[in-house]
Amino acid sequence: MALSFFSAVAYLAAAVAILAAIFFFTYAVVWFGYNYGISAVSELIFSRRQHISHNAILICCSCFLALLFVENARVSRDYWADYSVARTSWSNLWLAGLFGSIVALLVNANASAKMTTDLLLTGPRLVYACVRAFHRALLLNRADLQTLSSALATLAGRTSPISAADLSARLQGHNSSGVLSQLAALGAVLFIRKEPPTVILDPDLRDQLRRLLDGASAPECEETAEPQRLTTFSTDRAAYALLEVAPSASLEEVRAAYRKKMKEWHPDVFAGRSDDARRIAEERTKAIIAAYEALLAAYRRKSDEAPVR
Repeated sequence: MALSFFSAVAYLAAAVAILAAIFFFTYAVVWFGYNYGISAVSELIFSRRQHISHNAILICCSCFLALLFVENARVSRDYWADYSVARTSWSNLWLAGLFGSIVALLVNANASAKMTTDLLLTGPRLVYACVRAFHRALLLNRADLQTLSSALATLAGRTSPISAADLSARLQGHNSSGVLSQLAALGAVLFIRKEPPTVILDPDLRDQLRRLLDGASAPECEETAEPQRLTTFSTDRAAYALLEVAPSASLEEVRAAYRKKMKEWHPDVFAGRSDDARRIAEERTKAIIAAYEALLAAYRRKSDEAPVR
């Protein structure tokens, strides 16, 4: 909880600094552009200079910052971070110095525009991260540790998703109100579906919890009557293919590919689409989790079988 609070304060401080820098930079651009651009053209054509007040510039800068927040909420970060740079004979012009770099940026105008916008949206993203961190700190402050530990022990015994209703039923005698929100604040669960809420424990965390609970009286939570089960992989090759990594990939590369695939296929991304699209996303998410778990088990076996020197 303390870490979330200090993270929120750090995010807020960084956001204020970046937004202030953008504000003053915008002020300078508007002032310079108006006085040496619009005003100069007006004097040339109409023999009369145009003037803009200090308050008008402040309003323009404030509107620009507001538009940054609107754009950040409207478009996902993956779109702005997709810098597809075309490899042409002009691509190496940046080696020619400042002028060559400007020409190279103009050749790849789409990537340059996205990169610039991605940098400008840093401030709104930090504000959003600050709000999330404060919300996480409040959730954890109200959390019942006994209920959370029971929920984690229950989820650690499962390899298939569990609905919020079933999880609450297994937490008899505990206050299960808001337990999913608290688990999400801890980053412990993955939401397979939001309506109705269906979650599964993060594979890395489940692996660690099972090691901690090994030999202890962990609850037997895996049921054969579970209507939805994750896909199983008979070979590691299929798991590597689904995560789009080479069989020689390291464990860190597999983890990075898993996070990328989960971000790409998470059902929340398909929230506004058809029922078929959401169903496909749910099934693909389950398959990605199953592939990741299969590869984790394979790497664990290799580690256990490795000779001790």
